Amino acid sequence: MKKLFIFSAFAVIGITVISSCKKSISSSLSSGPNAHMSATINGASFSGSFCYDTLESGLMEIYGYKYNGGTTTPYPLLGIVIGVYTGVGTYSLGFVGSALNNYGYIDSSVAATPACQYGTVTITSVSPNLVGTFSFTCPDSTKVTGGTFTATNR
Repeated sequence: MKKLFIFSAFAVIGITVISSCKKSISSSLSSGPNAHMSATINGASFSGSFCYDTLESGLMEIYGYKYNGGTTTPYPLLGIVIGVYTGVGTYSLGFVGSALNNYGYIDSSVAATPACQYGTVTITSVSPNLVGTFSFTCPDSTKVTGGTFTATNR
């Protein structure tokens, strides 16, 4: 029971962090001709024609989605957050000890699913675009596999 309570507390913290990180996407956002993100989500193909990254104070955020032409966030949206970004390399996703440093998530409605339990993201190139691969598993057993991205730098 104590482990369930602790895990639930971390899930609530993760959802709060994710909700505070979500960006509003407007029609002025352009992702560039080579930007994209793709993955398999529970066996179904996801292909996002828009993918961008932001880097601020060592925090890297990568988003991939299908742009819907409106001012609301298009769903589904895949997000990856690296808490202490240091460049090219492989980052573990999920909890490290009791801290949620790096995570991936799927936003399929107005509420994001909880941050992933475990996974990896590998950054293979940073110029001219951020390029890499990823996979992760969410607490609800949603599996994201075979993920690739080429993101324009914001």
